[in-house]
Amino acid sequence: MIYNYHMTIAKTAEIHTRIQPSVKRQAERIFAESGHTASDAIEQFYIWTIKHGKTPMRLRKHANIPDEALMSDAEADQMINEARADYKNGNYISLDSLQKEIERDYGLSVQNPHHNKS
Repeated sequence: MIYNYHMTIAKTAEIHTRIQPSVKRQAERIFAESGHTASDAIEQFYIWTIKHGKTPMRLRKHANIPDEALMSDAEADQMINEARADYKNGNYISLDSLQKEIERDYGLSVQNPHHNKS
């Protein structure tokens, strides 16, 4: 008796990653609008990286992109209005505290443009 063996070679590989839900949702909407999927975008990112021997943008390990950077105009306006209300009610932190928090959480150095350097 002769057995016919058929072996299927995977034509794709899986990638499992964690991403902020708002980032995923917004990016996938943009991909869909252009007729693409997240898989298409990720594959193109990998292909570009291989072709050029580097990433197409500067990446930071464990980058925490603040949700504020990805907000719609309406969401940003709402956040600003809430901040104004907090300020009126005396609920705010000092600029120095905010600068330290940004440096700690995002690794960004923020300079006060109104601070006199002497």
